[in-house]
Amino acid sequence: MANYRTRKKNEKRLRFATYVGSTMSLMVGSIVQLERNALSNWPTLVRELFIFVKDWAPFLILSAIILMVVPATIKRYTTPVVILRSIEKKLDVFRDWVCVDSEDDYNDNHRVTVFQYKKSYWGILFNRRNWTYKHFPWSLERNPRSGWLVPVVRSGHSSKRAKTVFWAPDDGPNCEGFAGKAWGTDCMATIDSLPCIKSTSSDQQKNKYCKDTETPNHLINKYIENDKPPARSFAAFPLKVMGENWGVVVIDSQSANGIDFNQIQTAMTKLTPVLSILLEEL
Repeated sequence: MANYRTRKKNEKRLRFATYVGSTMSLMVGSIVQLERNALSNWPTLVRELFIFVKDWAPFLILSAIILMVVPATIKRYTTPVVILRSIEKKLDVFRDWVCVDSEDDYNDNHRVTVFQYKKSYWGILFNRRNWTYKHFPWSLERNPRSGWLVPVVRSGHSSKRAKTVFWAPDDGPNCEGFAGKAWGTDCMATIDSLPCIKSTSSDQQKNKYCKDTETPNHLINKYIENDKPPARSFAAFPLKVMGENWGVVVIDSQSANGIDFNQIQTAMTKLTPVLSILLEEL
């Protein structure tokens, strides 16, 4: 999940590049049509500039085309910020609806995250942590093309740099995390009253937490190393877009009873139809 400010700046840069490319093409095209004799009465500096443009016209036109085509291609395959912000606002409403302790608390303690299923996800190759022996995540079965649940948007204005992805192979029982449990079973999954896991927690507590939430041990250890205790209550349900399984919505809370499970179905009925339409743009 990229930072919105970064995305906004990138969109402005792409618009600027398109503007430069279109302006350059018009100027070069106009200058090329001028005869050299017509430039004899022009000021020396302007005449030399126009002659330079005429001599380098093929290269300048090619550059102008690149400046117009590349931004247009990038825009076509990226999601506009306005769509992501609209989805985020819907998730904010969803969080306030189902998280009972979210008011006046940190955003990070009560979150709603949308995970998209991707059959191939090469992003794990660019995570330096995955190249260490301790956290090496791959095998013949577990590889970038074996199916992954990838975070795409999250409620709140903080914690936008989520990099945790969950393995979601065709074999449902092997799906990782609570997101993987909802994806593998194709139905809602809930759990609460989980223990508070810290660096001082025993291995028995950690292993029980991993078993109850179906979370790999290395992910729990990563949370602990970063001084970020894992959530104590979860709810997750599969999300359909255009009638097809698209991904998973995960609600997590640092409170042991921080999610009102009775409100989830009502919130889903009210918000998921609009959310599904917005997600068509991703």
